Amino acid sequence: MSKDSTVQRKQRIKLKSTFFRDLKQKSRTRDLEEIVEMFKIDNIIGLTDLAKVADVLNKYTQSEKEQLIETLVQKENHFQIAVGLKLAIESKWWIERTEEAIQLIRKYGVDKFWQLRDLSAELLANLVMQDKEKLKVLHEFAVSKDIRERQLATNAMKLVIKLEEDLTPYREIIMTLLNDEDFLVRNNIAYSGFGSVGLKYHPEKTMEFIQGIADTQEERIRETVLAVLSHDLALKFKDIAFRILEKYLDDNRNAIRRMRHSVFLTLCKEYRDDVRRFLEGRIESEEALEHWANLSAEGLFDTQ
Repeated sequence: MSKDSTVQRKQRIKLKSTFFRDLKQKSRTRDLEEIVEMFKIDNIIGLTDLAKVADVLNKYTQSEKEQLIETLVQKENHFQIAVGLKLAIESKWWIERTEEAIQLIRKYGVDKFWQLRDLSAELLANLVMQDKEKLKVLHEFAVSKDIRERQLATNAMKLVIKLEEDLTPYREIIMTLLNDEDFLVRNNIAYSGFGSVGLKYHPEKTMEFIQGIADTQEERIRETVLAVLSHDLALKFKDIAFRILEKYLDDNRNAIRRMRHSVFLTLCKEYRDDVRRFLEGRIESEEALEHWANLSAEGLFDTQ
């Protein structure tokens, strides 16, 4: 670490310490106008520290929290807005103020600042998990012509995948996102959602869901099924992976071929011999032969 970066890091730590000390002091007097003003800063603290801020504010009375939220989310400074959104989430303000919450989601879910987009997605996820009637709002974003709104729906679903074991109520929305016309949306829900999140928190349920949608000829769905299987966390389900690869092996569509190769590469990290036997046992297939040749060219098979 360079001397300059060390100095900058120490300065940030000092700023954070001063910030939280001042916040605690102002919390004693509960001068809400002063508290709102102190959040008019550049984003010197991250989302982890933002949660700490919300934790301090969440000890205020309900009326004080409501006043802070309603004031902060109308500001122009994005850190003030972020504090307002995080407090709205942590205080469960959205339970009684559903329509106002939806308006905030619509406004900040497509904001240029990723923190506000992420907080909006978190607010949306909490809303639909609390009240399944609000799934229509999530569905509206999932089918939007605006890719930013579809990404918002995807990010909300990633939190749902983390916290909910039963995804049955969300199936239609999930299938819509997995079949999105944009690869970034599809891959976000598949690889990042089911792969990074689902396979970490609910691996058995996640793989059960993936197997349930795997029996299809639809290109985009097949592509996203393979995207999940290409994740390192899917390695423990190698038998399932090989069964699906067997089913998809002669599919010569480019998207399927590319993602199938990614699954083979992942499997080779721990099951290289199994991959080789799988392909050599089906070498009469042009697709199997091509995969075998590509993996060999990458030095994964000993061809001597």
